[in-house]
Amino acid sequence: AETMLAGTRGALAAAATRGAATAARTPPRLGAASGYPLDYAFARRERAADMAQPRRFYRATGAVRKRDFYEVLGVKRDASTSEIKKAYFQLAKKYHPDTNQDDEAAKKQFQEAAEAYEVLSDDEKRPLYDNFGHAGLDGGGGGGGNPFGQGFGGGGFHAQGQSMEDIFEQLFTGRARGPRRGQDLQYRLQLSFLEAVHGCEKKINFQYQKRGPDGRPEVVSRETGVDIPAGVDTGMTLQVPGQGADGDPGMPRGNLMVELRVAEDKYFKRDPRRSEDIHVEIPVTISQAVLGATVDLLSLDGMVELKIPAGSQPASRLVMRNKGAQRVNGPASSRGNLYVHLKLEVPRNITDRQRELMEEFAQEEVSVQKAEARMPLMRFSANQSSSCAFVLMRL
Repeated sequence: AETMLAGTRGALAAAATRGAATAARTPPRLGAASGYPLDYAFARRERAADMAQPRRFYRATGAVRKRDFYEVLGVKRDASTSEIKKAYFQLAKKYHPDTNQDDEAAKKQFQEAAEAYEVLSDDEKRPLYDNFGHAGLDGGGGGGGNPFGQGFGGGGFHAQGQSMEDIFEQLFTGRARGPRRGQDLQYRLQLSFLEAVHGCEKKINFQYQKRGPDGRPEVVSRETGVDIPAGVDTGMTLQVPGQGADGDPGMPRGNLMVELRVAEDKYFKRDPRRSEDIHVEIPVTISQAVLGATVDLLSLDGMVELKIPAGSQPASRLVMRNKGAQRVNGPASSRGNLYVHLKLEVPRNITDRQRELMEEFAQEEVSVQKAEARMPLMRFSANQSSSCAFVLMRL
């Protein structure tokens, strides 16, 4: 194996020397779709033809070859993206560290499944893996033997810990990318209605993956605090600086993007057009609607008194200004309105005394209606009498 590995390194170094000389004479042309030189596209087609032959893996003596990613997830090589995703979720649920504490074997299987899913779910990484195997991703994987050896011509090119974009950028431009800040992470946070309206501080625990020193993904668990401003609503995103994924050595972390989901409340309802305006519905009795009344109302600030005017009609709406939710990032005095909708309730069961009073009320109501019906006739008669008197006076 050592002899085969040395021969392979020598052949690759010679090929690199010839390729560099050719590149110096002829500038590489970029493909329209991939952005890589056409020479690389030709090499991929040649490699695809070679794939029809039995594959050989070169590794250092005594090392264990990394398992095939399709074998890890238990799917076929022509599996669809949805099949790969389903297989990964089943393994992740089974071997997740939260449900297998102090189980190193489960942790390794979880990391192995995560690494396989990371590659096979990526539209760019999966073809590279299909064509080049583990060597196309991390320079030989866990076998301990890098097929590229110490680089092309001893120039110090190392694939370990780099993405394929970085590898090809360095290979074809001669420049390695500089250190980068960490990636931004996204977290979905569920809030109750009152937490969103009044604001609060939440402690959240989240996990993410990063590439370890050996190139394998590691699961990182972290806890951080998030200040929720008053007045937030579903769909808003808060940015927590410096709480994202780790960056390259010497570079800062990314940011944590917290997407908010606010639960519905059975009593308070937000206006769909103005989230700072709040709507509530309260029941009123017939006597309260007719005579008017002062009732206790639950508002965002606690119990307050609400005056119901006499003669209020069913489905009437009263407005309590500046009693709604606070506008996000606005001053404490900048609030919406509280709209109170009156819901007339008709009693199903009444006492004998209530029935007696209602019957008297109904009789009086009939008398009033008759009197109101006679009013136009009386006014017409009065007008006619006045007209006749005016005519007699003229005569």
